[in-house]
Amino acid sequence: MAYDVVDELVPELYGGTTTYDAVIHIGLASKQTYYALETTAHRDGYEKFDVNGQLPQSSVQASFRKDCPVELKTCAHIPDVWPRWSGVLPVRLRALRSDSVD
Repeated sequence: MAYDVVDELVPELYGGTTTYDAVIHIGLASKQTYYALETTAHRDGYEKFDVNGQLPQSSVQASFRKDCPVELKTCAHIPDVWPRWSGVLPVRLRALRSDSVD
């Protein structure tokens, strides 16, 4: 994952006139060998370096995320979503921590 790409793309996705019924963010962290379906999103506190050895730009974070809650929890029923989503991934990209599915 590259923070500069996310910092540029996400405000474009949400800043226009298009509305969305649901949005699912997935990603592959730089040192992870699998995709993760995350149940919680945090606005602040990104302290891990991306694939380019960078941290998010604080000015972009501050301007775009200022009105966002500190934490968002999904309302998706993960025990239903996870098997359907992971079932279409190549086996090498499937992983599940025991605390990931409530």
